[in-house]
Amino acid sequence: MKETKQRKEKKIPVETTEKGKLKAMPTRFPAEEEIRLKANEIYNLRREFEIEGTPEDDWLHAEELLRDYSEPAIQ
Repeated sequence: MKETKQRKEKKIPVETTEKGKLKAMPTRFPAEEEIRLKANEIYNLRREFEIEGTPEDDWLHAEELLRDYSEPAIQ
């Protein structure tokens, strides 16, 4: 039988404090400009396909999409 090579484990970067204690990595929140652009995109698609909704709904949906997309995959 062939010998299999052991895989190296990937290390996840972690921030540390001055005392060397681990602290949680900050969650990235989308900037207002990113939200505005995504909300505008949602609004235009909604108008194109004649889907009811409000600009406030578009904003909240954009926030949710960007937050979900920008969160780290491993927590």
